[in-house]
Amino acid sequence: ASSGDALGHAGGDHLYCAAVTVRINPYQCRHGRWAQILNMSTRRERHGFGTLLIAGLEELLRRESVDVIILYPAWNGRAPTFWSSIGFAACQVSHLPSEELVTHDRGGPLLPEFETLRNSQLPRWEKR
Repeated sequence: ASSGDALGHAGGDHLYCAAVTVRINPYQCRHGRWAQILNMSTRRERHGFGTLLIAGLEELLRRESVDVIILYPAWNGRAPTFWSSIGFAACQVSHLPSEELVTHDRGGPLLPEFETLRNSQLPRWEKR
């Protein structure tokens, strides 16, 4: 896994941070890679730091031959709105080959995320 961070100034001398944790996975049956965003956090929301961070991350991932990014947005009202605004969406048909959709507990690379209050798996969103 790799991690990146972004620092920004929002007026005055205050420094605000955003961070993302990403797992980069090589494809099992072809060349290239795909990535899973495991966590993203910004100290202040709705100031553009998350958008800036993800734009920079996407550029870095393109340079590393990553062609699909997946994530499991928290179902809190804010996260789905943010992720959909930058092109992520739930897919009826995944952009990933079937062998990449095997969960980690069954020997595959995919790390599903769960909502603890409902004890249910969050929906997987993707971007190509």
